[in-house]
Amino acid sequence: MQVKVGLIGDLHFTDKSVGKFIDYFEVCKDVAEKISQMIISENLTHLFLAGDLVGVSNGDNTMRTNAARLWLIQMFAQWSQLLNGNLYCLRGNHDGGAHTCDFDILMGAMLIKHVDYVDCGAFRIHMIDYGDDNRTLDLSDDSKVHVAFMHSHLTVENKTNFIPFQGGTELSTMRNLKGCEIVACGHIHNPSLGYISTSIEGEDVHLIYLGCPTRASSNDRWDKTQVLVLETNEVNGVTNAMQKVITFNLPPKDDLLRETIAEAKIEGIAPEEDVTNVEDLERILNELSNFQIGGMGSYKEQLERYAGLNKEAANLAMRYIENAEKELCKV
Repeated sequence: MQVKVGLIGDLHFTDKSVGKFIDYFEVCKDVAEKISQMIISENLTHLFLAGDLVGVSNGDNTMRTNAARLWLIQMFAQWSQLLNGNLYCLRGNHDGGAHTCDFDILMGAMLIKHVDYVDCGAFRIHMIDYGDDNRTLDLSDDSKVHVAFMHSHLTVENKTNFIPFQGGTELSTMRNLKGCEIVACGHIHNPSLGYISTSIEGEDVHLIYLGCPTRASSNDRWDKTQVLVLETNEVNGVTNAMQKVITFNLPPKDDLLRETIAEAKIEGIAPEEDVTNVEDLERILNELSNFQIGGMGSYKEQLERYAGLNKEAANLAMRYIENAEKELCKV
C-alpha cells in the first residue's frame, strides 16, 4: 500500500485587485491548475494546505464575486475528488473573522478537513493553526515520524536572516515540538528552498518554509516555491518512509506586473487608467472622509497639507481621488 502526502504553502486566492498585478486572479487560476497537475503527476493520496486560502490584505477572507466563489468551490471539489476526500487545511490568519468566510464555506461543504493530526502511513502530520503554536501534541506513537505542519513565524538563529521582516519565535525554544523531526511552515511567504536544521533540547529538527506560490505581494520576487512530499511504501511486509522536496516552478514575475503611473511617466508612456472596483472605492472614500487628521479639514485638504514631502505623489493621489469620485457619481 502506498501513501503519498503533499504539503504546500499559503495560496492567498482572491479575485480582487492586488498591487501591480495585471490580473492576480489569473495568477491564482494558474497556480490552482499546477496543483491539480501535481496531484495527478505525483500520485498524491493526501494534500495539506498551509492556510490563508483566500485574501491578501488584512481582513480580506472572501471572494468578491459569486462567479469567483463558484470557481473556488469547483476547484476544491476537484482536488477533493482526486484525493478521495483527503484534503486538509490549516486555519491561517486570513481564515477567520467575525463573519462567515470562504474557509468556513469550504469546511461546511466538507471539501476541506480541519483536525488535530492525521496518520498517513509512517508519518503523523500535526496540524497547528495560526496562534496555536504552543499546543501540546500527541507524540506518544514512537513508530511514527512526527511532522509539525504550522501557520507560524518560526526562525532559526543566523539561518533565517533572509526573511524581510523581524520578530518570530526561535524554533529551538519550542519545547512542545520536541520529538518532531520536521516542521513545515506556512505564513512565511519566502521559500527556504530546502531544510534549515537546529535542535530542541538536544534532538534534531528540520524547518522548511514552503513559500507562497501566488507571490501575493508585488515585492515577492522568487521564481519557485516548494512542496514537501512524504511517502510510505510497504514491500514484503517492510515499511519504507521517504521524503523529498519538489520544486514548484513559477512564471517570471515581471511578466505579471504592470507599471505604476509614476514609472510610466519616467518612460514617457501614458498608461491606461486603473479599472476600479466601485464597492471597494466607496468604502475607501468613506474611510478617508471619516479620518480627520487633527480633527480639521476634508481628506483632500489634509492631503494637500500633509503630503509636502512628495508633491508629485500627492498630485497623483489627488487625481486618482477626483477620478474615483466621478466614477461613483455615475453609479
